[in-house]
Amino acid sequence: MRKKIKEYVDACEVCQQNKYQTVVVN
Repeated sequence: MRKKIKEYVDACEVCQQNKYQTVVVN
């Protein structure tokens, strides 16, 4: 269960970074 949560958190962090980078670029 913990591994799934960690994977979910890591995925969210990546998504947030990608969104942030997209906003900065545009």
